[in-house]
Amino acid sequence: MSFEELVEKIRESERGISCIGVSAFDGLIIAKWSQQEEGPDPSSLAAELSFILKEVKRVCEDLGLPPSEEISFGGREGFVHVTVVGEEYFLFAVTSEGRLTGKTRFYMKHAGELLREIL
Repeated sequence: MSFEELVEKIRESERGISCIGVSAFDGLIIAKWSQQEEGPDPSSLAAELSFILKEVKRVCEDLGLPPSEEISFGGREGFVHVTVVGEEYFLFAVTSEGRLTGKTRFYMKHAGELLREIL
């Protein structure tokens, strides 16, 4: 399955998605999709999310917690949802909704598994 097909499945399952991307933990974007008229720049977002994920990993290790596989945060204007793909990559989506529906979480997790095999 191609990145474009994964994007389409995620977009079909959730309204209000403005961008989706795959990035390495060093912040370099590997693949991205975004609506032209709205949403943040996926490349800039990937760089910032990389920093956040490194900090979350450090905190989990310091506290003896299992590594985080998903994080979400946001406010009135939108939310960012991140799924960790192995030890080197992550998948993210920006939505106008406050939470991911079960269907979208399924597609994000499934996309993560497929990406793990590809990457």
